[in-house]
Amino acid sequence: MPKIVLDDGASRAEVDVETVVNALKKASSEYSSCVSSGKSKDVCYVEAVGELFSAFGSAMINVFYDEDLRYFAVKSADHMVTV
Repeated sequence: MPKIVLDDGASRAEVDVETVVNALKKASSEYSSCVSSGKSKDVCYVEAVGELFSAFGSAMINVFYDEDLRYFAVKSADHMVTV
């Protein structure tokens, strides 16, 4: 299974690409479901980003996303970007 190396500046972690993709999909899905339920986008954003922090921890500095959590980019330790 392909892996990506994430670096938070203090340590490196090797993670399966599938695990990264699943975490991003989960956050995006949570945001969409939350907004669909009638909650404010701000509240939904905070909840979904909380999911990303749970998944990535301090390596979150390598995860980039749009305000609606539809598009993501993840920067690996070798500075390659996975979209």
